[in-house]
Amino acid sequence: MVARKLEQRQIDFNRALALRLAQLRWRLQIDEHEAARRAGVSVVSWRKWEVGTVTMQTDLFLKIGRAFRCSLDWLVSFDEVQS
Repeated sequence: MVARKLEQRQIDFNRALALRLAQLRWRLQIDEHEAARRAGVSVVSWRKWEVGTVTMQTDLFLKIGRAFRCSLDWLVSFDEVQS
């Protein structure tokens, strides 16, 4: 039961982060290739994050925050994303 709840939270987190990354890319009017380049990752990795199929490593949050000049608070606070 606890493991199932944790798994669901991880899925919810991945989905919310995926929306944040797509929102960030949309605001900057860049494609996936440019987003991946700025973040210093492969396009395949970026796409997986933006779809929400994999969990991003925590060290990459800082890298993305710096590359896109967004705060970590904004990147991981999902109150606005759900509306």
